[in-house]
Amino acid sequence: MQPQQSILAILSLLALATSPVPARAESGGAPPTHAPAVGPAATIGAALRAARRAPDAPVRPFAERIAGAAPGLLEAALDVLIEERVPAVEPDDAFQILSGPQRAILLSALARWPRAEVRASLAARLESAAEGDARVSLAAVRLLGAVGGAADLQRIVALAPRKPGEPEALTRPAREALREATAAILARDPRAWERAGDIVRTADRAAAKCVVEAVAVDRDPRALRVLAEAARVQRDLAPLCVAGAQRVGPSMDADVVLGFVEWMTGELALARPEYRRSLYQAIGTLDDGSHAELLIDGLADEDQGVRESALWGLRKISGYGFSATPDPWIAWLAQELRWNEVERPRLRTQLAAREPERVAAALRGYAGRRVWRESLAEDVAIVLERSEPALQLLACEVLESLRALSAVRPMAALLSAPEEGVRDAAWRALGTISGLDLPRDPEAAIERLLLL
Repeated sequence: MQPQQSILAILSLLALATSPVPARAESGGAPPTHAPAVGPAATIGAALRAARRAPDAPVRPFAERIAGAAPGLLEAALDVLIEERVPAVEPDDAFQILSGPQRAILLSALARWPRAEVRASLAARLESAAEGDARVSLAAVRLLGAVGGAADLQRIVALAPRKPGEPEALTRPAREALREATAAILARDPRAWERAGDIVRTADRAAAKCVVEAVAVDRDPRALRVLAEAARVQRDLAPLCVAGAQRVGPSMDADVVLGFVEWMTGELALARPEYRRSLYQAIGTLDDGSHAELLIDGLADEDQGVRESALWGLRKISGYGFSATPDPWIAWLAQELRWNEVERPRLRTQLAAREPERVAAALRGYAGRRVWRESLAEDVAIVLERSEPALQLLACEVLESLRALSAVRPMAALLSAPEEGVRDAAWRALGTISGLDLPRDPEAAIERLLLL
């Protein structure tokens, strides 16, 4: 053995002799590496270990066990969150690193304490932490996600640990924690959506990406505005924002939707094939039919995936299942153009007629149109102001078929109409247009639609 190899072998043996005992599963393995905890730590350890043995059990009972009023329990919970180790309870308990489900229980328990006490304890931990101690900063991000609000979004971005020597590169646990904490705050505090837009404009790319991912977790009408903003100012994140737009659906602000669609059409010319695919799908998801011709052009793209995405977008907009050849789509669009130029002016005038029969006939002429739906809905919406319930109901049904966002606000007023049939028609139409599961209570539905 060469001298250098001998030295390396000796160092390896010394490292093995002084290293902690490896973790083992609950069912067996090496002896525990620390003595059983006492007091509050033992209470926490018992609850978390019991939760690991019952992975399908609900979070609440375990969180309530931890969130008791015993002195010192808050500080012990913070210790576990920071150190990410579950205290031993019995002499033969295995070493446990805090798992994701166990962390969720611990954070749920911490959220049950008075917020002022939790914040004070966290502030003290941050103040006393050694410089560069990523454990405390990471725990702070996670805890503020559980107890914080809109005002904390900027702070968790600043607290998220960065890689050594790379101030604009988050560590892997930091990315996960920032994304989850942002999503939790957005779900809890409506004011956070405006702050999220501010962050994507000013944060570094790594943090902005986490915010974008959090914004796009669920379908929410507030999300598209943030994604549209991020796509414009964080150019590297544009493909991620476009993909997220398909998931979150439209904003309740038609101008936001139309503006984002217009921006996406400008991206197509220089986009790589995989990005063009996403663009065509997002346009198909959000467009009111104004850009159907552009999608037809996409059927001739050299990339098969792009052609398939353009076809998907056309089918989404039109409701038709024509083949991938351009001819039937060209014929369909030509028919829509003729109707818009010839029939629409006549029907628009007829919508203002005194005779209900003429208005009803005009409404039926608008039903099912799929191009320029936003402006078509503005024509139809004037009938919602009529006094005849039958016309109001028919107008709601036509607007539901158009699926245009410009109809949302005027139709929301009918959620409190005297006639049950009109109320039901308005509720169904608003749910279809928004894509949201709306409550039946008018005030709650209006709040869900962000119309307050």
